[in-house]
Amino acid sequence: MEWKIVKHKDLSINEGLQIANLKDQHWQYGVESQIRWMKDNLFDNDKHLMGTVHEGNQQLLKAYTTLTSINVDFDGKAFECIGVGNVCVDKDSRHLGIGRLLMMEAERYIKSQQKCGILLCKDPLISFYEKCDWKLLRYNNAFVADSRYDHNIMTFGKNCTCMSIKIDKNF
Repeated sequence: MEWKIVKHKDLSINEGLQIANLKDQHWQYGVESQIRWMKDNLFDNDKHLMGTVHEGNQQLLKAYTTLTSINVDFDGKAFECIGVGNVCVDKDSRHLGIGRLLMMEAERYIKSQQKCGILLCKDPLISFYEKCDWKLLRYNNAFVADSRYDHNIMTFGKNCTCMSIKIDKNF
């Protein structure tokens, strides 16, 4: 597996299409909708972490996540964090340990930036992320992009409980 991080502003059309197709395996809104989501929610300096393999003369995307700069308020204390979103592995490559490798690469990036990692996840994914050293955040109130959020939030590099968490944008 070859890993690379590309700034959103430097993403090629081919890379964007591969990402949209991979994401659409997991969130079936259509490739155009996936591309529109990236245009609407990612800023120029946000990052795409891609795991690819060579097959013949093609480089195929097998694992992907975004690494987004976000501002997080924990009980009135502001932190700059890295939002890890859109975590996905090609369905034909699942159960091969690629998801764990993807998270290790994301964690390496978070550590290099000396920041806390934040991710939003569904109940069935908690145990996977916990195996990757992420901690479930306990909170009373949460807001993401000014909308109430009532699901799981996990952190990497910061183990905490808080009354209130506010994340400035969707990631």
